Amino acid sequence: MSEIELKELKEQIKQEIIAEMNTKKENENNWKRIKQEYEEEFKKFNYIDHWEATIEDGRVISRDKEVNAIYPLQTAIGTLLRIVYKADTVSKMDAKYEDMKNIVEQILNILKANKKERG
Repeated sequence: MSEIELKELKEQIKQEIIAEMNTKKENENNWKRIKQEYEEEFKKFNYIDHWEATIEDGRVISRDKEVNAIYPLQTAIGTLLRIVYKADTVSKMDAKYEDMKNIVEQILNILKANKKERG
């Protein structure tokens, strides 16, 4: 292999690595965009966790705590997206922004319908 061929091969490999890194970055950015875009929708699934206990002297202790649903929803939806796109990380998902967005909307619609049924 001549020096020119070797130089061309190195440049080709470099370009392929750069393209792969850009694809991973784009995939991560798509997921970050979706999480930010739907954060208010995720917040609508926050709920109040009511806890109550009776202690030995008969007094009742209770508390209400708001449970933040954003992180669990992001984690669950991210997991479902990775399964759909057969990837073990978000950066490996070969997905376009609009396709991911459509799936997230479908998931949210199912959750909203179930939330309405349960009150």
